[in-house]
Amino acid sequence: GEFAADPLADDGRAIKMFGTHYAWCTMLPLSKVVFRPGGKYRIRARVRVDRAAGTTGEAFWSGVYDQDAKRGCGGIEPKVSEIGEGYVWYDVAVWRPSGKSYFWIGPGRFDDKKGGHSSIKAVWIDKIEISEVKQDEQT
Repeated sequence: GEFAADPLADDGRAIKMFGTHYAWCTMLPLSKVVFRPGGKYRIRARVRVDRAAGTTGEAFWSGVYDQDAKRGCGGIEPKVSEIGEGYVWYDVAVWRPSGKSYFWIGPGRFDDKKGGHSSIKAVWIDKIEISEVKQDEQT
C-alpha cells in the first residue's frame, strides 16, 4: 500500500491498498495507546472500497491480533455486496486489551493459486477510531 491523495478523505489523503494481494499490509501497533486496565474497547475504521467490475467476493478483512496470546481478538470480513458507497465506518472488533496487540487490515482474499482475482481494485483507509465501551453497552 501507500499514502495517496484522495479528495474523498477528510484531510485529502488516505492509505491505499491494492487488490493485487490480500496480506495484512496495514498494521497499527496498539502499544502506544493508553488503555484503562480491564477496560473493554471498540475499534472501527473509515474505509472506502473501489470494486472490480462484476465481482462478488470479499472486499477486505480486518481485526485485532494479540501477539502474546497468538490469537485474534475479533475482526470482520465484509463481502463486496455488503459495502456501502464512499467512505463508511465499519466496526472491526470489541476486545479487552492485554499484552502486545495490533490492528490490521488487508484487501479481500482470493484464490490466486487457482487463477482467482480480487473483487476489489483498492481499499482506502481514512481514519481509525478506538473508544472505550461503556458499562451499559457491554453484553
